[in-house]
Amino acid sequence: MEGANKAMTLGYPVRDDVVYLARKKKKLCMGKLNGYGGRIENENSFQCMQREFFEESGASVDLGNLSCVGNICFWAGASVIEARLVSKCAIFLIKNWSGDMVETDEMGPPIEFRIDELPFSEMMAPDHL
Repeated sequence: MEGANKAMTLGYPVRDDVVYLARKKKKLCMGKLNGYGGRIENENSFQCMQREFFEESGASVDLGNLSCVGNICFWAGASVIEARLVSKCAIFLIKNWSGDMVETDEMGPPIEFRIDELPFSEMMAPDHL
């Protein structure tokens, strides 16, 4: 990922018509509802998503139960001509995890939301897309 500062993952645990979000307890956008994920560290995006989901939720997921559904690139600059790639984020749906999702040092307790009733006003700005 030439020119980018970081490669990241973001995953949304989904069962039936329910998605699980949690409030971030640290770093960027603390207090906002979000999915689970983080920076890729000497691993591929699937391995990162698996690791981050466990670290942030306490639950485990097999690699086969992760579906990469897209990638989002974040750009910065005063104009289109000056824009530079800041980060690239692989977006996952997390299905069929094992164990209970719990509050951790990084994320609050999981909260269930119907997919068609997501609280975008309490989420990070890019989540509105």
